[in-house]
Formats: sequence, structure tokens, C-alpha cells
Amino acid sequence: MDPIDPNSRHKGKFETENWLKNQKIPYTSFRPTYIYGPGNYNKIENWFFERLFTKKSIPIPGDGSLITQLGHVSDLTDVMIRCMNFENSKNNIYNCSGEKGVTMKGLIYYCANVLGLNQNEISLRTFDYQKLDPKSRKGFPIRLNHYQTDISKIKRDLEWEPTFDLYNGLKDSFVNDFDNKKSEEFDVNSDQILFNS
Repeated sequence: MDPIDPNSRHKGKFETENWLKNQKIPYTSFRPTYIYGPGNYNKIENWFFERLFTKKSIPIPGDGSLITQLGHVSDLTDVMIRCMNFENSKNNIYNCSGEKGVTMKGLIYYCANVLGLNQNEISLRTFDYQKLDPKSRKGFPIRLNHYQTDISKIKRDLEWEPTFDLYNGLKDSFVNDFDNKKSEEFDVNSDQILFNS
């Protein structure tokens, strides 16, 4: 297990887990990676859909080989409800996500495929993510480092398997969320911050 980053904006979750443990209050804690899917509050996939839909160049960090991991919102809510039926989930902490990681380039290609585009129809524009200042890093919707977790513990303890693979999860999000917004004007001018650092 990686050490907790003391500067993480999520460190309060770790502190809360410790507080519950010390107070002897039963809990089950979930640590999702990136959540995607219709109705989700953080529309990571829409950032890519917007640029693909408007045929804009898509900023890509370096060669696109950074690995990330996404979990479909329906899978994650299902497993959170499921934990109530398993005694061994009490006082446990779980990584929860989709089954596999994906490179940034792979994620872009999955999103393009959902829109019916092939790789020759999209334009990728590389930016040097290692030179970005912290403020500019927020111009890209995903952490600019490898970010993947092992979900074997939650699968074993809760007898659970994610039902969405990444392609079908992105398709579900496109059809049931983004497709309703296709008439909107999308502002992608903020992308420039990624290239000007």
C-alpha cells in the first residue's frame, strides 16, 4: 500500500477512517479511483467527448502512456449497497474501480470509438506535463501521473465484479448524459494553459 500524501485534498478521508476506528464506530470505507458515468458530478469523460465532438485537437500528456483507472458510477453504487449484506465488510477499507487500467491515449481512443470516430479522424496535441505549474495542471481532467489500484480485495470480500467494461461504460455515459448536451457551446479555450506553461 502506498503511503498517504499529507498534502492530498483527500487526506480528510484517511483522518475520518482513523477517527471512526479510534471511536470504535463500525464503518466501511470506499476509495474509488475516477468515477464516470451518467449523473456523475465530475464529468471527466465529457471533457474528452466535447473536444472529439467539436473536432478540436485533444491535449495529451507526453506520449499518452500514463495509466489511469475509471469506475462506472452504477458499478460503484451497486457495490456500496452490496456491502450491507457482508459482515466482513465491517471496519474495512476498499479500493473500488473498474477492472483494468487504461493509458491516456487509450482512453481518448475509447471515447473516439464511442463517437464513431477512428484514430485517423482525431488530432492529438502533446503537452509537457512535467513542466506544468500546479495551476496549469488543473487544465487536464485527470492526474498527470500513473493512478491505478488493485480491486481484488473488494471482489473477494463482497463477491463482486464490475459489470461495465470501459467501452460500454463510456457508451452508457455518452448516450444517457452527454448526448443530451450536444447542442451546447463548448469552451475549450482553457486548453491553451496546458501549452503555455
